[in-house]
Amino acid sequence: MKKPGPKGYGEELHIKQRYAALSEEFFIFLKDMFENGDKIDKKWASEQMSKAFVKMIPQSIEGGDSNKPIILKFDGEFKK
Repeated sequence: MKKPGPKGYGEELHIKQRYAALSEEFFIFLKDMFENGDKIDKKWASEQMSKAFVKMIPQSIEGGDSNKPIILKFDGEFKK
């Protein structure tokens, strides 16, 4: 039986690799559900996106060397 608590590094890495492998197919499928015109499918796709976004948001940002600043780069524009 698995113990409750934080996942180990190996398990976290496996989960991230699995998400990365499926993410393109996932978004293509959800896009199709949004575009098919059926209101029920659109609602379902919206619910799935909200669940996925929660998992995609980083919970912490850590640098390798604490003496150096963390540099974040963004492509594109930010609009208000």
